[in-house]
This record gives sequence, structure tokens and C-alpha cells, in this order.
Amino acid sequence: MNPIEVLKSILKEMDNNKKQYVVNPQKDFTRNRKVTFYDMMWFLLFIGANSMSEEIRKAFNNKDFSYISDAAILKSRSKIKILSFKQLFHKFNDTLEKAKKYKAYRVLAVDGSDFSSLYSADSEYATISNQYGGANRMHVNFAYDILNRNFLDCVIEAKNKADERKGAVKMLTTLAESEKILAIMDRGYDGLKVFEHCNRIPNLNYLIRIRSGMTKEIKSLPDKELDLDLKFEVSAQTKRLPYRMKIQAWDMKLPCIVSFRLVKVRLKDKWLVLATNLPRQEFSARRLKTLYEKRWKIELAFRDIKHALGALHFHSKKDLFNLQEFFAHLIRYNLTSRIICQIRLPKPKNLKYHYEVNFKNAAQIIQDYCRHAWDYEKILEQIKHYVHPLRGNRLFQRNCRYIYPVSFNYWVA
Repeated sequence: MNPIEVLKSILKEMDNNKKQYVVNPQKDFTRNRKVTFYDMMWFLLFIGANSMSEEIRKAFNNKDFSYISDAAILKSRSKIKILSFKQLFHKFNDTLEKAKKYKAYRVLAVDGSDFSSLYSADSEYATISNQYGGANRMHVNFAYDILNRNFLDCVIEAKNKADERKGAVKMLTTLAESEKILAIMDRGYDGLKVFEHCNRIPNLNYLIRIRSGMTKEIKSLPDKELDLDLKFEVSAQTKRLPYRMKIQAWDMKLPCIVSFRLVKVRLKDKWLVLATNLPRQEFSARRLKTLYEKRWKIELAFRDIKHALGALHFHSKKDLFNLQEFFAHLIRYNLTSRIICQIRLPKPKNLKYHYEVNFKNAAQIIQDYCRHAWDYEKILEQIKHYVHPLRGNRLFQRNCRYIYPVSFNYWVA
């Protein structure tokens, strides 16, 4: 199945019922204009990181008309609700057939990342920092399907008001309604409150890395491989609430007994401490370690959506426009991943490494296809030529740094 045609069919259906997706149903996109609702949505889905004028020229240079101004595009996109992109995102995800699973579980990685744009005092996401100055900073919690390479859901908050744990529980509660979920999370999500919420959600199992000093009982454990069942009592008198959380923040009945399985395994020169509610009979400590290592794929997805698709550069200071582009990048990422999954690379013979498709090159080829209507089989053949080796078992120190939003005056022309 051609995923691009699937996306087009969903978009055409939305175009036929566009009144529910525009700000003013009685007026917006009712007249015969150069840029229709469908054209505007399709343009935003494949917008890159160049200046707006350059993106318009690339997208519309094969149309019957010769020129569209920036003002015309801005006016057209201001008529589209953010609901339209959210609906398109979820409808396209629902078309995935035969999703890959592990032991009947949909394996998800849950993590958050920041997206910045130029500062606007009117923005819901405006943040002022003494160190970095002003910017509109969104903190987004993602649920990422590791085996199918798809973003399934997200929760968007202002950076200075973000609650990652609450966002994760909200997403997982919704996703676990339809199928069994195994959620893998990093140390930012540890805490008794998260464990208990996950224990109470049907069809949900979790695997969370925790800090070795999360509680005094865990901190006192010996440095050797362990597999234990632990219980903690949380009450109004308890001092062990995560991160000195006030008792009012505990939103379950007290007293409460929180139970989970703790696994401690060796990870190079460190100890990996994991909390889970997976059964010991099916999931040994070694298997849990292997599963947790797969969480790294969401970090690679963050790299691809920011640097390959251009989510580092939003073309406006307005929240509506930036959210449109953000969801467009998510849809484009899922589209690219679904096409890559259809490509079967030849098995290597006498080669040192296995190879996989280069995501950035694939995304650029698909963008060209969608703008110039090439043959789909030709696209798959072209993508096969852009591969890179998979070099496993490598460790590098992560040099995290703040990424400043680039002023519109200094974008690539």
C-alpha cells in the first residue's frame, strides 16, 4: 500500500468536510482561490527549514500560476484550525495495518523534548530565562512506537509549567484502552506516584529506569545484580514522596501501598536500576535490560524530526502557526517511517555491519515526490541507494546544550 496515497485520501475527505476544520465555516475557503484548503494543508505537511519565500517557490513552482505572496499564504493558513492537523495525525496513524508487537505488547518509549521559536509576549509558551533570554518554548511529551517507528500521541505544555509524569499517565491511559501496552521510560519519570498510576491502568505494563538513590531503601541495596519485589506505604505522614512532593499532590486515596519489581543489572561501568510490573516468569532481568536499551530509538527520532525535517525552525512567532508546523512534522515523520519500513535491503554478504536506510535522505526524496508526483516505485528504488551502517555497542558522552531559535533575518535563503 502506498502511504502517500493513504494520506492524500484522508486529506481529500477532510477537504470535502472542511467546514469543521476552518475558523469561519461560512466564509473560509468557499471562493475559488489559487490556494485551496487541500493545497494549504499539503504545503504545510512538507514545509522545510528554508525561508517562507523559498518554501513557497519550491512547493508551487509546478502550478499553473507563477507567483504566490507570503501574505497570501499567511492569510490562508490563519483560517485553518489546529484541530485539522491533530485529526489528520490520528487518522493517518489509525491506517497502520498489522502493527509489529512484542509478545502481544505494543512497545512504546515515553520521553519529552523541547521545541523553541522566537519570543512573543502573547504566546502561551513564552519563557524568559536569565541565562538564555526570551523564547517560546514548548515541552512535548511523546509516546513513540519503537517497533513501528511512529509517534502515536503527544502532550504539549509550556516549558515552565510542564509536568512530564502527569502527561505520561494521561497518554498511556488513553492508549491502553485499545491494546496491551509496554511503556519504557527514563529516569525523569521515576516516582511512586507514577508507579501506582501505571499499576492501576488496565492493559499497561511499564519499565522505568530509576535513580539509585530514589529512596533510602533502594540506595542501601548492594552493588550486585538483584531482582526483588518491593512495597512502599504512602500516607499523610510519609516522608518518601518523590522530589519532596507535597501530600496534596498525591491524587489517590491514602494510605496507599505501592508495589513494584526492582531489577538491578550491570551496564558497562554503571548499574542500571529498573522498576517494572512485568512478570518474572516471562521477562528475566537480562531481557528487561535488552528491552530498556531499545528506548534509545526515541532519542534518534527526536534527532530526525528536529534536524532532518526542520522542527528546529518554525516560520512564525504565533502559537497557531507553530503548532500547525509541529503536527505537520509529526505526520511527515510517520509517513517517512512507514515508507522506509516497506523497503527491503539486500542481506549483507561478508560485510562488517548491517545497513539501514538514511532517514534524512529518504525524507528529502519523499518531499520531492510529493511536490512533483513521481512514480512511487521510483521513489523506493531511489531511497535504497541511501543507507548507512549500524555500528552497535558504542558509547559517547551526551553533550546537551540549549539550542537558540534563529532569527528570521539569518535563515538560509
